[in-house]
Amino acid sequence: MNEAIADNPNMPFAYADRGYARMEKRQYREALEDYNQAVRLDPANYEYFLNRGLIKERLTDHEGAYRDYTQAINLRADYDKAWLNRGNLLFKRGKLLEAVEDYTVAITYNAGYSSAYFNRAIALGQLHQYEAACGDLKTAEVLGHVVEAKVKRQICR
Repeated sequence: MNEAIADNPNMPFAYADRGYARMEKRQYREALEDYNQAVRLDPANYEYFLNRGLIKERLTDHEGAYRDYTQAINLRADYDKAWLNRGNLLFKRGKLLEAVEDYTVAITYNAGYSSAYFNRAIALGQLHQYEAACGDLKTAEVLGHVVEAKVKRQICR
């Protein structure tokens, strides 16, 4: 990857590939630099914004992560992963209704997205909407998501 960048410093995917490798090694600051460069070179690539958002979230730059997830959505409205990740960020920040909305959009674009159903179930459970939460939990399980018995007991009352 370093050779690809040295040979042609204007290839955004080389920076993105190196950034992803660094992200997996938990070298978040270096990964962020790579994704910043990839975004500068190709500001229309929604996946770069999603991954940069993930890095920013790990660096606790929640506002930056939110902006990047939103930009990924702006570039590709049906990008279910961006909706899920933005929903997860909203959930972590205690914005449960907004998180439910984002999970719902992710499900709209990908009806088989078990993680979106599961996460929406957890958010709905925290909102005390147990019937809807239980339905989502059962759907997530049918779609292959592993649901622990204690989670079922807490939500499906």
